Amino acid sequence: MRNSACRYLQSIYKLRIKNNNVHAIDIAKYMNYSKASVSRAVKNLKKDEYIKVDKDGKINLTSKGYEKAKSIEDKYSFFYNKLIGMGLDTNIADSDASSFAYNISCTTFNKLKEIF
Repeated sequence: MRNSACRYLQSIYKLRIKNNNVHAIDIAKYMNYSKASVSRAVKNLKKDEYIKVDKDGKINLTSKGYEKAKSIEDKYSFFYNKLIGMGLDTNIADSDASSFAYNISCTTFNKLKEIF
């Protein structure tokens, strides 16, 4: 899965926690992306069966999408907190935690959690 798709899934996951009704416009505002970019991403996530969009445009994570988004968010939170704990600037910690979360395998992540 590409990093951009991971970013979208993570954003949908976070928005769903705050509000049960998530639409493409909510994602665009949250991520500060254009509606066209979000529309393309939603189309691809839907095609890959990570999300479903109902007749009113409400976006829901499928079980596959939820599991992937939760995994990404768990990894992100772990790395972000560790990096902040090391004294890194929040912007750097955010960027690096995202990179780690989107690219590290679950096997490696679980080993790191055992160590730290």
